Amino acid sequence: LCAACAPLSEHILCDILEMDEYDFADICELICEMFPVKNGAMQPIHKSIIDWMVDGKRSGSYRVSAKHGHAKIADYFLRLLKKKKMDPYAVQYLGIHLLTSNRIEEVVELMSDPSFFEQRVKLLGLDTTLREMLFELQKIYEIDYDNAMNVMQDNVFSEVFAMKRKYFYNSGLYFQLKRCGFDDFLRQYGGY
Repeated sequence: LCAACAPLSEHILCDILEMDEYDFADICELICEMFPVKNGAMQPIHKSIIDWMVDGKRSGSYRVSAKHGHAKIADYFLRLLKKKKMDPYAVQYLGIHLLTSNRIEEVVELMSDPSFFEQRVKLLGLDTTLREMLFELQKIYEIDYDNAMNVMQDNVFSEVFAMKRKYFYNSGLYFQLKRCGFDDFLRQYGGY
């Protein structure tokens, strides 16, 4: 719950935690005041609860590991992807969970998957997809220069950039692209 980027259904939380519905219901009873179910999904009553729970100094023995939560969520949605099940939550947030778990190679693989990119565009639209892609690329660049260059050399990125070059410039995304090391890429590889 503390690592979720958006509310998750009780069914998905059960699967992520590898619990049966009865054990999960028992836990829900204990935490329902802080994490009520709204519209079929558990969510905190306020973000300050999450902030408190992930801060070990303030929460003490109630502390939870957000990084561990990100890893569990990423593992769950990667299993679904391997079964060719494309969940809207995964399409939007899997990259963030992988990055937060420091699983750079898997983010690079995800960003290099044309069907994943197409699903993102279908769900989020082109502008949001490109912004998410550049956000993830910038995080990769900050952590692992070589993998950022690999993403920019990949067919998915190069085709998107080649086909949407004007869009990058006109929408202001070019400035975000520069923060991803695009100038380094152009110097090193000579561009497209």
